[in-house]
Amino acid sequence: MKQLLFIFIACHLANACISQEVIGRNKEELRRTIKIKKTEFRFKNSIIIETDSTVGLRVHEKESVEMDYTYTLGKDVLCYLEEMLITCRQCTDEHFNLILKKKKYKWVRINENTYVSSFGKKRLLERVYLQEKENYIRITKMNWSQKTYEEILPSS
Repeated sequence: MKQLLFIFIACHLANACISQEVIGRNKEELRRTIKIKKTEFRFKNSIIIETDSTVGLRVHEKESVEMDYTYTLGKDVLCYLEEMLITCRQCTDEHFNLILKKKKYKWVRINENTYVSSFGKKRLLERVYLQEKENYIRITKMNWSQKTYEEILPSS
């Protein structure tokens, strides 16, 4: 029961940990946001990981859910990709559904695991199940044209 309670809390914390709001930010802004979230949620076992083109947060709670958040910077030095690795499939689904509830993106379903935002937001949302404990959610800022965007949308 204790583990289920943690999973439930972790799912909601995962959503609170920045989802969609960091795309377009620079590395310093990413660092600052991650440090604030890390402190706010008092993750016991978490570290901030950086490379030249990424900033990330790895969260590991004993005998429970692991979550890796990776924010990738493009050539313009702004975040264009948010990727979450979550070891709990139920948490992945919960997080994915919470992302879809953000109305300002006006998500349109392409298939069960892929959505696109309104043209102005230029976001692609994907859920990928690789293995039982390797589930990804990716939010990518796309540079598509209006024509390409319209071709992506399902026929009505």
